[in-house]
Amino acid sequence: MRRVVLALLAGTLLVTSASCYGPFRLTKKVHAWNGTLGNDIVEEVVFLAFVIIPVYGICGFLDAVVLNTIEYWTGNVLITEAPALGEERRFARADGTESVVTYLGEGRVRLEEGGVVTMIERTEDGYRLVGADGAELHRAIKADGALVVTDGARTLAQIDAETLASAVAAGPDAARGLALGAAAAP
Repeated sequence: MRRVVLALLAGTLLVTSASCYGPFRLTKKVHAWNGTLGNDIVEEVVFLAFVIIPVYGICGFLDAVVLNTIEYWTGNVLITEAPALGEERRFARADGTESVVTYLGEGRVRLEEGGVVTMIERTEDGYRLVGADGAELHRAIKADGALVVTDGARTLAQIDAETLASAVAAGPDAARGLALGAAAAP
């Protein structure tokens, strides 16, 4: 048993003592979530509980030994960080044009594609797409597990809860195919 413990300690020391210590995104996400509880007393109690239980310790260990190591050796980022307020991200589209997404905070992003500016806003029941003039163009609502997309006057797509859950469980390609199929439906 002593050899196993010493081997684990040596392995942990070897991995965590490298000069690249990583961004510790999982630990930061847990800490950031704790800061959203809205009440200083509740946040402190949750913080202390996370130290005692040890949620922060487990997250730190996973970050150091698993996530940061994978990111360092493969270059794949497993946990992404939210963009900073006002940060722009540019995406090249297949047709050669560029999309620019700007994070505005409070569940809002600005999207510019081909000179057309729209806003995507989070609502209590989903998301809405708003034109530059402030008029609502589309709304996506999740109700009772189902997804309904409207343009204000009519329903453009409706996906029942079971189909939506199975597509999400099957992965991004299945969910993307479901979204494209729903968008093509009359």
